[in-house]
Amino acid sequence: ASIDRYLTRGRFEVSYYRNYYSLSGAINAEWNHSTSDRFENLDAYNISYRLSGGMPLPWNMQLGTNLTLYSRYGYSNDKFNTNQLIWSARLSRSFFHGLMNAEIEAFDLLNKMSSYSYAINAQMQTETYRNVLRRYVMLNLTFRLNKEPKKRM
Repeated sequence: ASIDRYLTRGRFEVSYYRNYYSLSGAINAEWNHSTSDRFENLDAYNISYRLSGGMPLPWNMQLGTNLTLYSRYGYSNDKFNTNQLIWSARLSRSFFHGLMNAEIEAFDLLNKMSSYSYAINAQMQTETYRNVLRRYVMLNLTFRLNKEPKKRM
C-alpha cells in the first residue's frame, strides 16, 4: 500500500513601527495533502492570523496586545475542524533608569484555547490531550545586572 504526503507552508508578515507605537500582522498557512490507495484522500489546512500592537501609556508604561486566530479545516470529521481565538495582553514599566522591568501578562483572555489537539493523515487519526496551563496571568520582574569595566589610563 502506498501513501503519499505533501506538506506546504507559507508565511506573510507586515510590521509598522513609529516612536513607541507598533502594529504588525501575520498569516501562517499550511496545506497537508495525503493520498493513499487504502484511505480517503485528505486536503487539510492549518491557518493562523495574527494582529499585534503596542503603545506607550502615561507614567512610562507600555501596553502590548496580541490577537491570534488558529483555524483548521478540510477534515472529514468536524471535531478536527477548529477555530481558536487567543487574545493576550501585557503591561510593562521600567524602573531605576532601565535596570528593572516589571511586566504583567495575561494569556488567553477569552478562554478559547483547547487542551485537545487533533491530527489526521492518510495513515491514521490521533487525538492528544495535553495537561497545560491554558489561561493565566503572570508577573515578570527582570533585573539588569552589569558592571562597567574599570577605566584604563
